[in-house]
This record gives sequence, C-alpha cells and structure tokens, in this order.
Amino acid sequence: MQVALISTDEPAAAQDFLAALGKRVTVRALRAPSAPVASGRHRLADALRGFESMLIAERPDAVLVDGDGSAAFAAALAAVKLELPVGRLGAGCELASEPVSGAVPDPASGYGRLADRLGAALFCKGERELVALRRAGLGDHAVVVGADRERSVAAIAAWLDEL
Repeated sequence: MQVALISTDEPAAAQDFLAALGKRVTVRALRAPSAPVASGRHRLADALRGFESMLIAERPDAVLVDGDGSAAFAAALAAVKLELPVGRLGAGCELASEPVSGAVPDPASGYGRLADRLGAALFCKGERELVALRRAGLGDHAVVVGADRERSVAAIAAWLDEL
C-alpha cells in the first residue's frame, strides 16, 4: 500500500514520525506545491491544482494530511476529489482552540476545521480535541493518539488495514 503524507507544518518531523509505518506501507512525503505568491482564493486554487497533480502522479492508496493552513485544506480536498481516503493528523486542534465568544477570529483560521470535515479518519492529540470534534459532529471517526509514537502508528496502521 502506498500512502502519501502531506505535512504543511513540519514535513521532516511528520515523515520521521511515520517512518515506523515503512514496514507495512510505502510512505511518500509530499510538500506543498510551489506557486507564485498570490492572495486568498488564488493561493488556495493554486494549491488545490498542485496537490491534485501530485496525487495523480503519485497514485497513492490513501493520504495523510497534517497541518491546519490553506495548503492542508487544499491537500485534503484534492484527495477527496480523487476519491482517496484521507487521514487527518492533528485533527480537532483548531476546533479546540476556537476564540472566546465575541473575540475577532483569525482570518487565516478555519482551514483546519474544513480539512477535519474531509477526513475519513481523524487522529487527534488529546481529549480536548476529541470533545471538540464530537461537538462538531465529527467524533465517530476520531481517535485520540496523543503524543505517544507507538500508539499513533498503531492507530494509523489499523485504519490503513481497514482500507
């Protein structure tokens, strides 16, 4: 099985973390496609086209997406468009850290929440994130993996075995 790992925050750390899956699957780390600096919807559209092209070329069986920015959302959306199952690493982080009522939200936030909604499997860091995912109606496909590497790899491997 070939798995594409798309980490928009810390690609080297994510690839190292998932190296343990190498015995079971081929993990290919993909970086956000480079594009001319654009703003807002153009950056998102460019990232979506770039990730779609990369996924078509790589032809993975599943995609793991890490990160909360527009590139992570674009990667998840491209995978869903190509009918590839998406596993979300760090799911629920944005949901769990929503601003208090009346606070002005960060205009760059929201992409992680959207990417969470596209995940077939949601791997979250803790109970706080799991509760936030459940509140959003996304708890059925969520599992707490915490910071324990072995537990995280086992949960991801179990999901991949189900595919």
